[in-house]
Amino acid sequence: MEGGPEAASKQEFMEFWKRATSSPYIMRLALSAGIGGLLFGYDTGVISGALLYIREDFVEVDKKLWLQEVIVSMAVAGAIIGAALGGWMNDMLGRKTSILGADIVFFLGAIVMAIAPAPWVLVIGRILVGFGVGIASMTSPLYILEASPATIRGALVCINGLLITFGQFLSYLINLAFTTTPGTWRWMLGVAGLPAVVQFVLMLTLPESPRWLYNQGKENESRKILEKIYRADEIEGEIKAMREAVEQEKQEEGLIGQTLGEKMKAAFSNVAVRRGLYAGVTAQVAQQFVGINTVMYYSPTIVQFAGIASKSTALALSLVTSGLNAVGSILSMLCIDKYGRRKLMLLSLIAIIVCLLTLTGVFYQAATTAPPIDNVDTLSFGANATCQAYLDAPNVSSWNCMKCLKAECAFCASTGGNHLPRACLAETKEVRVVCGEQKRVWFSDGCPSKIGVLAVIVLGLYILAYSPGMGSVPWVLNSEIYPLRFRGICGGIAAVSNWCANLIVSLTFLSLMEGGPEAASKQEFTEFWKRATSSPYIMRLALSAGIGGLLFGYDTGVISGALLYIREDFVEVDKKLWLQEVIVSMAVAGAIIGAALGGWMNDMLGRKTSILGADIVFFLGAIVMAIAPAPWVLIVGRILVGFGVGIASMTSPLYISEASPAAIRGALVCINGLLITFGQFLSYLINLAFTKTPGTWRWMLGVAGLPAVVQFVLMLTLPESPRWLYNQGKENESRKILEKIYRADEIEGEIKAMREAVEQEKQEEGLIGQTLGEKMKAAFSNVAVRRGLYAGVTAQVAQQFVGINTVMYYSTTIVQFAGIASKSTALALSLVTSGLNAVGSILSMLCIDKYGRRKLMLLSLIAIIVCLLTLTGVFYQAATTAPPIDNVDTLSFGANATCQAYLDAPNVSSWNCMKCLKAECAFCASTGGNHLPGACLAETKEVRVVCGEQKRVWFSDGCPSKIGVLAVIVLGLYILAYSPGMGSVPWVLNSEIYPLRFRGICGGIAAVSNWCANLIVSLTFLSLIHALGAAGTFLLFAGFSTIGLVAIYLLVPETKGLQFEEVEKLLQKGFNPCDCTNPKTDEEKASSRMDSPKII
Repeated sequence: MEGGPEAASKQEFMEFWKRATSSPYIMRLALSAGIGGLLFGYDTGVISGALLYIREDFVEVDKKLWLQEVIVSMAVAGAIIGAALGGWMNDMLGRKTSILGADIVFFLGAIVMAIAPAPWVLVIGRILVGFGVGIASMTSPLYILEASPATIRGALVCINGLLITFGQFLSYLINLAFTTTPGTWRWMLGVAGLPAVVQFVLMLTLPESPRWLYNQGKENESRKILEKIYRADEIEGEIKAMREAVEQEKQEEGLIGQTLGEKMKAAFSNVAVRRGLYAGVTAQVAQQFVGINTVMYYSPTIVQFAGIASKSTALALSLVTSGLNAVGSILSMLCIDKYGRRKLMLLSLIAIIVCLLTLTGVFYQAATTAPPIDNVDTLSFGANATCQAYLDAPNVSSWNCMKCLKAECAFCASTGGNHLPRACLAETKEVRVVCGEQKRVWFSDGCPSKIGVLAVIVLGLYILAYSPGMGSVPWVLNSEIYPLRFRGICGGIAAVSNWCANLIVSLTFLSLMEGGPEAASKQEFTEFWKRATSSPYIMRLALSAGIGGLLFGYDTGVISGALLYIREDFVEVDKKLWLQEVIVSMAVAGAIIGAALGGWMNDMLGRKTSILGADIVFFLGAIVMAIAPAPWVLIVGRILVGFGVGIASMTSPLYISEASPAAIRGALVCINGLLITFGQFLSYLINLAFTKTPGTWRWMLGVAGLPAVVQFVLMLTLPESPRWLYNQGKENESRKILEKIYRADEIEGEIKAMREAVEQEKQEEGLIGQTLGEKMKAAFSNVAVRRGLYAGVTAQVAQQFVGINTVMYYSTTIVQFAGIASKSTALALSLVTSGLNAVGSILSMLCIDKYGRRKLMLLSLIAIIVCLLTLTGVFYQAATTAPPIDNVDTLSFGANATCQAYLDAPNVSSWNCMKCLKAECAFCASTGGNHLPGACLAETKEVRVVCGEQKRVWFSDGCPSKIGVLAVIVLGLYILAYSPGMGSVPWVLNSEIYPLRFRGICGGIAAVSNWCANLIVSLTFLSLIHALGAAGTFLLFAGFSTIGLVAIYLLVPETKGLQFEEVEKLLQKGFNPCDCTNPKTDEEKASSRMDSPKII
């Protein structure tokens, strides 16, 4: 009720117009600088219509989805560079000079685009245009802000936002005007240079920002400009405010520094600037992640996705939506200084969410009710005109328009109505002409839908909801929220964050659209359960071998809890950070050796024998750890356990893979991943159970030997891998096993596939050789194997560099870093996060054979990056708001109990809990509350007891924090994001991507790469936490995850539903990354990929 609407007085509504019209100079400044917003808007909007015609002129652009995304998003990439440099340019060269520079670069980019003879030249033009837009996007609102009276500042800065929307509207108008002109898209893009010329001329006649001039010591010049802007009675007040700001800046300049690095450091050290950046960057990123610029870039395409085929109609409807954007911007000007920035953004976001949810329903309904394909009509066009994937499909009864478009073909609608069944044809100009000659409508971007117009209406409402709040306000907020001395650099950071978010959205939008909803049949969802339950032998094989995953998971999780108690029993472990890392990571070192030998063992001794050997070594290691009298013996046990885990980590999924029907192979291999997470969960449960037991950690580590014994007994009753047996010439044994796994009508096909693979191997055996060295050389000489290794090793290394095993190894420690001191509470919370890991693994089993390996990994990585960035912010905030040290309270414990570093420090006024812990001491919280000032004490058992006797909480791993629970929640979301994709899929991928003859050696290489990456991460994590802090460490992992996202997008193909031999053919041919984003049937995938252009 308190936040409801107020009755606005006429005086308040007229204030803007009164001030603006009484001083035309103000409007001249604002409109001239605001042309930078027009450039921004025009470029955002023009490419959406131009892209429809660029695709007609350049065949490669029409066929390659990723190239369309690059053409659109390279302007954003240029804008990121421009915005990054814009902050420095604004501070060093001035606001006016920066705008002039932006105009020159933008004009050059427009000319390059207009004359582009090839797509790569067009991309260069887009980068130049983007560079100019990037500078303008942060400089124009800043210039307007500093040349505006405070009472109408928000409205004037909104002129920049209004001109952005006018630029978008103008671009659609020009797009529509040039639809019938020769060289259509060249005119659309080239005309963009004219506003840049106009702004350049106008800005030459205008002065520099008065605030920037005053900051440079040019007070007289600044005053003359202010006299044209402010009323006479306001000038001295403004001069006084600027003087005070400059004096304060000079006082701080010695501390802040002059270089970019020094200013960045100073900005992040200043709590006011830091909080300003939290607000400013959040608003900018949120502006992009509501998807608005994607809507503007691709609005005609979206309209076509809604089932409206005509390009001119699509452009006209886009023009209407752009007009609504302009209306919203005018509303923003009228409301922003009345109702405030915050309220407009919140109301805007609520309305946006409602519209997006409605659009979700509308597009889903349109996709699932698409017109079916008429087989007779389709074939009447002839084989050459018919969609090749349609011809190759064994069953076309389920095909509809959406499935046709996903196969990169087109739908030729019926003359009786667009919504009736009709033809699925090849998407070529010639076939399109034939369809048109029959007075039929051609759909290549979206299917005809009875609710297509509804989609456009809701799209318009979405834009109307966006522009008054999230459209203009983030730029207004960022132009005023920072102190003057940091305004340039912070404005640059905020603008770069906006453009980076923009780049992510625009670069992925078309690929995400291509992966839209299909009508999923009940059969597809229940296939795994049907096959598994009808043949219990399959589940017996998978579960027995999967215990290797349980060993892996148990060892990963158990050490995190055990380490808390090992530190209590061995003083040297407690005092030496590197010794803690060695105890954790020596299991990884052992796993590297095990994985390296595992490849040879798998090929020479077989999959079953390798698993049995792993069990024996693991059991011995568990016994050694349980009885360890000293840290070095514990390390030996860790190496033995790791050796067993290393063999099991590559052998278990390989065994399951070779004993699984292709249709459910992915889900069955995921059982290994599920048991890894169950092992982790079990380890936390056992850790929690043994917390009160004498010899706590010995029980935790010793119990690990029991699953190894169980697996050893079970595996003795199971056969060898049928594929390995066949490769050894034991065809009859192999057939008997296959008869228990496959349906009767599938066995001969599987035998035939294996026979062909073995015959090919024998033909190549003379070239490949028998020794490990010869096999290694042959593997890297084979293009299919090499490409398989690129994909497999990339996925395995990326799995570790998102930091997951570090989180599992040190989860209890991380929970304590979040400010939760109780060990039992930390273990319990770790148990919860491990449970989420298990939930994610079950999701992976349900999804992997439906949606594919590649898509699950990419979506998983995107979610991981978001969680890691959030964790960075949470831990940073926890560190900077740690409770201070109370000097009186600390000294009251006596000199022997007080932290020595604290006693030696010359100035302890700045000490807080975090600084105390970094000095290898501990924080004894106040009796009044954990977040109040407390004591910094020596970290010894005796002092800990004294602290506890006073009913005070002891913190030695992390500081008490009001947001500690939030850290645990985000940690849980991170695990939930990881396990369905990056958790299981890399192991599935590596079990199926290599040719049979190289599967052992390549699986070993991939597993070794996984364990090497694991070793690097686990061996450095505690040191990184100590050096960078928890926030810096999670930020580092976010960076690694981003690199992993790009690498997997470029190098990893989709293998869903393919037989092993088809995978080899796919790798032999090479693949195009964007082809892997289209979920197709097995037959389509095999067909389309064989003809895909090579990337490697």
